[in-house]
Amino acid sequence: MKISYKADYALKAVIDIAKHGDNEFANIKDIANRQDIPVKFLEHILLQLKTGDIVDSKRGVNGGYCLKKSAENIKMGEIIKIIDNSMSVISCIESDEYSNCKDIAICKMRKIYTEIDSYIKNILYNVSIKDLIENEPTEV
Repeated sequence: MKISYKADYALKAVIDIAKHGDNEFANIKDIANRQDIPVKFLEHILLQLKTGDIVDSKRGVNGGYCLKKSAENIKMGEIIKIIDNSMSVISCIESDEYSNCKDIAICKMRKIYTEIDSYIKNILYNVSIKDLIENEPTEV
């Protein structure tokens, strides 16, 4: 499994909103500046996160983005899945019916791929945004 830079930026944006939103809407330009993400790219990311029910938005002077649920209830895996559409180590693990592999029934690696996939997903779906905030290194 490879986490894209886009998913990494999405995680950073959600953490930023959780830290700086204070139950208000965080301005997209402020998020982009703090996280060093191009505004246009961040707009696309936040739109995906809005569609995925992670963030909500409001237009206008006091507008911006806020979390739709608490940081404790948003998991890394949710965000990565929304942005990257897949979290599997290999495509045949996601669904047998979509696999192009003609050897799927006799594959010697499938069991280990499935175990690796399960292990990674278990970690990513058990780490919340709140956990990431609480475990941030302190600045020097």
